[in-house]
Amino acid sequence: VVASRVGGIPDVLVHEYNGLLVEPRDVEGLAEAIVRIVSDDKLKRRLIEGGLATIRRTRENEIEKLLSKLMFEN
Repeated sequence: VVASRVGGIPDVLVHEYNGLLVEPRDVEGLAEAIVRIVSDDKLKRRLIEGGLATIRRTRENEIEKLLSKLMFEN
């Protein structure tokens, strides 16, 4: 993932871990980030692994919230 540092994106996307962040309206930075991912297999693998870890963590948090709601709100 390549995204701009705006809104809540930096809360989920961690630069060099699960994606690359660029400054808003930085067209050159955006292009450079895309080229980096396409041309650097180590970076690509690291970002994929970080993305999968982020998804797992998010799912675990959502499951915990759902179980808590089911157990304590009924």
